[in-house]
Amino acid sequence: APTAGAGEGQGERPWLTPKEVAALTAQSEPTIRRQCYSGILPSRKFGRALRIPRAAVEPKRSGEA
Repeated sequence: APTAGAGEGQGERPWLTPKEVAALTAQSEPTIRRQCYSGILPSRKFGRALRIPRAAVEPKRSGEA
């Protein structure tokens, strides 16, 4: 069985924090925030929290054998 990563106890969440996206893409957190504010990355504000949809960061896994 696959093991859950740090902070992923509830399964795959649909929204990621800029810090999580920065770790996944090997970019800095300010760079991710800039890309969100300029429209390069799709994002949404939940109150003061900025969130990026997981689908915008991870490639689709369809068609894998």
